[in-house]
Amino acid sequence: ADDGFNTELNFSVLDMNLNNGLGDVVLNQHNIQLTTFDPNNPEEVKFKCSEKITAVKGIDCDTFWVITHFINKFYAFKIDENGIETTPVISEVGPTISIDSYRRSAIGYLKASPDGTKLLIAHETKTYTQVGTNSTEDGGVYLYDFNDETGVVSNNQALIEGVHGYGVEFSTQTKKAYATVTEQNTLKLFQWNLESNSVPASITQINDVTGTIGVALQLAPNGKIYMPKIQ
Repeated sequence: ADDGFNTELNFSVLDMNLNNGLGDVVLNQHNIQLTTFDPNNPEEVKFKCSEKITAVKGIDCDTFWVITHFINKFYAFKIDENGIETTPVISEVGPTISIDSYRRSAIGYLKASPDGTKLLIAHETKTYTQVGTNSTEDGGVYLYDFNDETGVVSNNQALIEGVHGYGVEFSTQTKKAYATVTEQNTLKLFQWNLESNSVPASITQINDVTGTIGVALQLAPNGKIYMPKIQ
């Protein structure tokens, strides 16, 4: 009768001194909820979060930010030597992925740039009818600035819209952005120049990519970006 329910964003605390040095979960420190929704809104309570999540080092290199997205807000949780700060930094920026279309509309990746200054997000669609499989081709890929000192997300730029967005990734030096999208049942791979005066206008399609659906992109330790090929 619905498109599935999420069980919220949780964390557990590990002690690497336990289990003879192999590590284990600390007693009573398992599946602790991090709030990324309005508990007074019954529709938000149904879903609680999206599948989008990423992490990046903070400006001082001794901290990390875990970032997720729900509806039209980014939630940035800071982690330092004292553990995780359970009160997130909340940034309300567009576009809005209506709760009426969850959870299908929430599909797509969120990535932080290696230098911690930018975020990329892909939305599969903004309009989805939960009866049947009616997924409108009105998603997109969006670029944001991220302040790795304060956790604030700002400056929304639409890189491409009117497509099914899915995989996103940055180059090692945060000079290029990449995304896979599906347009008219055809997989397409795009690149943007982040040093351009107009990043959206710098869009370039990378040829020799075949497929019918968007796929994941992953920056590897060797500096190359890999994508799966679906037969």
